[in-house]
Amino acid sequence: MSTEKVQPSSNPNSPSCPSTSIVAALDKDDIWGVIDKKLMESSGHQTPYTSAAMMVKQYIELPYLDRKCDPLQFWNDKKYLFPQLSEIAQKYLCIPASSVPSERLFSKAGILCNDRRNRLAPKKIDQILFLNSIP
Repeated sequence: MSTEKVQPSSNPNSPSCPSTSIVAALDKDDIWGVIDKKLMESSGHQTPYTSAAMMVKQYIELPYLDRKCDPLQFWNDKKYLFPQLSEIAQKYLCIPASSVPSERLFSKAGILCNDRRNRLAPKKIDQILFLNSIP
């Protein structure tokens, strides 16, 4: 098929006034090539939001992990593909499952609520225990 150059019109207010001359083709493959080229040029400008959204979308499209697989090993394998997600997952998947913090809280509550402090309001006790639980 033949190709022709589209020249900018002499009227700058016209709606079809391109800023540069674009090679327009009558061939269908060439039109898609121009569109693909424009998309590739525009996709080079990524913001942190778009890159994060793309990363989450790629993660969601992964197949489910088998229950017998180790999630920490999965994130260790995928740390180069999803660096930020891997860091977050490893931070929260490594929380130890123990009753020590709750036992420590009950012990502090027992010390706080004794016969000498019987006039403390329940709301104040909650606030004191909350402030004591912050590391």
